[in-house]
Amino acid sequence: MAEKLSPEDRDGIAALFDACYERLCAFVSCLPGGPELSESRDVAMTAFQEAIRNWHTIGTWDRPRQLAWLKAVCRNRRVDELRHRVGLEKLLPNLCDADARIGDPEEIALDRLALEACAAALRRMTPSQRQVAEMAWLLQLAPKDIAALLEKNEGTIRARLYRARGKLRREIGRQLRFRLADAPPGQDDEDGQDEQRREA
Repeated sequence: MAEKLSPEDRDGIAALFDACYERLCAFVSCLPGGPELSESRDVAMTAFQEAIRNWHTIGTWDRPRQLAWLKAVCRNRRVDELRHRVGLEKLLPNLCDADARIGDPEEIALDRLALEACAAALRRMTPSQRQVAEMAWLLQLAPKDIAALLEKNEGTIRARLYRARGKLRREIGRQLRFRLADAPPGQDDEDGQDEQRREA
């Protein structure tokens, strides 16, 4: 792709790199990570490679918009890495903090049904609720880490999680047998009591 760029395009890409590379690396370093994930500089370089492939569009933007686009590419790359870090068979059991019921086939079967119902309810949530719920309950990210990834206020993330938790309770009710990973102790019990009062 680089060989198709004009000298002016090459100069523009070089100027973008000089202006944004270090800032982009600093941004990625603040995102949730781990030893098994790509280094911040590798993620930043991936974003610049995407910029080169799309330079016919990105080259027409001003610098703030270019930087915002680069950050979005880095953020999406990190989220994809987090999702692939754990297989689906490990993600579903992490949806909730399940009580240990080893050795009781009936309880295990009921737990599995509840987890599958939770996964189905997630798919029916609004995009914003589902996004934060998956990050919190499946990827096991703290609200502050989700806020960093999405560049949102932590209070906004907590509010979306609260609404997602309420939707899950309303759809599943007593079938939800576990405390949700992001809920403080007793919160789900209170939600369940409220749901029972509404049904009555």
